[in-house]
Amino acid sequence: MTIDRDAAIRRLAGHHSDLVSFIVIQCRDFHLAEDIYQDVLVEAVQYEGTFESEQHLMRWARKIARNRVIDASRKGNQRRTTIDTSVLDLIEAEWDNTPAPAEGELVEMLRACLSELADPVRKLIELRYRENLSGQELAQRLDRPRASVYTTVCRAHRALAECIRRRMAKPAGQGGER
Repeated sequence: MTIDRDAAIRRLAGHHSDLVSFIVIQCRDFHLAEDIYQDVLVEAVQYEGTFESEQHLMRWARKIARNRVIDASRKGNQRRTTIDTSVLDLIEAEWDNTPAPAEGELVEMLRACLSELADPVRKLIELRYRENLSGQELAQRLDRPRASVYTTVCRAHRALAECIRRRMAKPAGQGGER
């Protein structure tokens, strides 16, 4: 089954969270990731061919996104270094083999998992991602050592990832989770 340009745009819009997450992994800047996602959509509108499958479309979109992250890094629009390409290759391979929940379902899982974090940790995560603060900026704002902030953010990421894994593993309807 081939996918034409219009269907490709609809499918890319349906995978908004997946693509933005993939981009954020690389550039660590949510606003830049959204801009790059928009660039991917523009490329899809301008693309003259068709896609052999949804997997082909998503691989193409991730490749375009990856190249745009590299371009942004070269232009100096990026405050942090990008992820190593060998690690990114592993992530992409896993991405192809892991079925993703619906966007709304994933957002609800994340909200539920965030609510399980202790208030100070949740507030730290909110500052980190809503205000796009770096570890140094968080440390200054909270008057805490940078290493302490970094450790707390890492532990929060692990806790959120584990919580989402647990929720994804549960069948729908069990305990109000997936």
